[in-house]
Amino acid sequence: MNRGLSKFNDKYNKINFTTKRKQFYHYVDNTLLWFHIQVLSIQQLKLWLNLNDWIIKSRILPHIDFWIEVARQGNVQVLDLTLHGIDNLHPNCIRYCIPSIVAQAKSLVKLSLDGCISLGEKFLSHPIEFSSLKVLNIAHVYFEDNDENINLSSCVGINSGYIQGLSKLKEVKISWDIAEIEINAPSLQSFQFSRGRADISNTIKIDKCTNLKELSLICFSITHQWLLQHYHIFTSIQTLELQYCCTPQMMNFYFPQLKVIKLQNCVRLGNAYIDAARLYQCSFIYCSVANMLPKCNLAELGY
Repeated sequence: MNRGLSKFNDKYNKINFTTKRKQFYHYVDNTLLWFHIQVLSIQQLKLWLNLNDWIIKSRILPHIDFWIEVARQGNVQVLDLTLHGIDNLHPNCIRYCIPSIVAQAKSLVKLSLDGCISLGEKFLSHPIEFSSLKVLNIAHVYFEDNDENINLSSCVGINSGYIQGLSKLKEVKISWDIAEIEINAPSLQSFQFSRGRADISNTIKIDKCTNLKELSLICFSITHQWLLQHYHIFTSIQTLELQYCCTPQMMNFYFPQLKVIKLQNCVRLGNAYIDAARLYQCSFIYCSVANMLPKCNLAELGY
């Protein structure tokens, strides 16, 4: 008797859950459609789901496509997708592939992607271009390309960015006046940052990128505090490029793996001490009288 009642309850719960799930899908569909028919703008689309069931994932993904498309047509400003599951990091995990139309959402001000989400080759084949985007957060997102490379050179409006949980991230390129960027990616090998002016205060945190091999900073204000916070990542850097950077008057470069260094018109740099046993290429370019060539001391090379 109890066993039969238990089976009945299990069957009832599954039917009830399926019904509620469908009701949820239809509610979101109809709500967004109403906004679309009334020609009303959609300020935010936030979707936070715990995807631990294969059936739920496979059936909800087409709905998410529809929701994003309607929101894009409604000039959505904030798109926040958090889709987590217990198999989030598994290679065969069912993920939601961000449609390429998201890159066409010129009204986006904030984009947050976290969890069972993938960026396909179509999305990554061109530099990400969001003319209005100011905040970009990417965490635990899967890149379908072999390498996770992020090129944000065309996103000139972003003033805050946070990137973490990308296990294959190799390269990040940023080219605009960003106020704050934080990257937590131990696999990152190349970080390139450039902008038009070096006298604007900004925050760049890449101290968790412990395998960095190439560091290029153009028009960046380097302080003693920033050097202390990032001193430990210098041990893996092989190529260092500093152009038009505001630096302390005296800088000590200790890079045991450094092979190439290029200093160009670094304001205020008066003395540079370089300790790099593997160094084979050293370039100093100063093209004006105001930017006097700094005094450079090279430690004994290990050749």
